[in-house]
Amino acid sequence: PELAEHIMLIIPRVKWGKGYLELEKTAKELHTKLRDPNTVCESRFTKAERGVYVAHLQNWPAVLGTLRKLLAAEHAVHERKLLSNLIGLVLKQRSLVIMMGITDLLSIISHVSCFSQIVNALEWEKHAHIF
Repeated sequence: PELAEHIMLIIPRVKWGKGYLELEKTAKELHTKLRDPNTVCESRFTKAERGVYVAHLQNWPAVLGTLRKLLAAEHAVHERKLLSNLIGLVLKQRSLVIMMGITDLLSIISHVSCFSQIVNALEWEKHAHIF
């Protein structure tokens, strides 16, 4: 939940309007492919949640660069403080490492879930596949 909350705070700054234009520009400058920045939706399946984390990890350098540019251009004290806090969230190495691990776990969970729902698979095949 903590990672999802961090992403929910960061993404609105770069998903629409000037923030998104700056994100695209920064991604081009860094020669990285930009993935659609989304937030976690609790009612979606694990594959969708994994996609959010994978996109965030791939967009990480561009998001960080964009937030820094927005901070440099901002004059309002409250907005500068908010952007500084968001940059701090992006730079949290612990969160990045955990997010990498979670993407691997969600991939396994998604794969096991999809395989266990196959009607034609025998129970021993499901068991062998899972363990």
